[in-house]
This record gives sequence, C-alpha cells and structure tokens, in this order.
Amino acid sequence: MMPDTKTRRVPLSLSQLAANIRTISRGNGWPVLAAEEWSYRHKVPDILCLIHGDVHEALQAFQDDEQAQFLDDMADIVIRVLGCVGGLTDDFDSIVTAKLEANRKRGRGHGGKRV
Repeated sequence: MMPDTKTRRVPLSLSQLAANIRTISRGNGWPVLAAEEWSYRHKVPDILCLIHGDVHEALQAFQDDEQAQFLDDMADIVIRVLGCVGGLTDDFDSIVTAKLEANRKRGRGHGGKRV
C-alpha cells in the first residue's frame, strides 16, 4: 500500500524555514536582515528588541495560563530568530547541530550550577 503523499509533509531544515520566513516577510513588505547590514548600528538591536517583546508576550501567556497563546508566541520567537539568522548564513542547521554537540559534551550541571 502506497503512503498518501498529499497528507505527509517532509520536514524542512532550519535553513529552509529561514528562507521561507524571509520570503514571506519580504512579500509582506517587512525589511529583512542582509549580511552586509550586520554592522549597522540599529538593525540587529532592533530585531533583538522585537524578539525580547515576543519573549515577554510568551511569559505573560504562561502567567495567564494560556497555553495556546504561549505556543503561538513561541512560534513568533522562532520565526523572528530564523528570519534574522537567515540573513547571515544559509547553513544555520550546522551551527545549531555543533552547538547541541558542544552542549552534550558539557555534562550535567556544567559550570557548577545547581540542577
């Protein structure tokens, strides 16, 4: 029996998601970060402030015990982060994978922190 390919979705990589996010943002008239804008005094800080605002909204949703809104706000955070890093690299997957591997090697309670 053949699987129904119309209902199955192939997972996208982080880099593919970033490219899609950037395409949607451009299509909706929103500015997106380009690599040459890295040194611009306000571009990255502005994006980080927007991410911070989304984190605050997620915290508020958690405090209000609104799980669906919390998940929606967390999606906003991921979208903003991927939209930003997508302007700096087309292989964020490798960066995240390397970071996960480094974290795996750090061990339980690394840095003397209580667990």
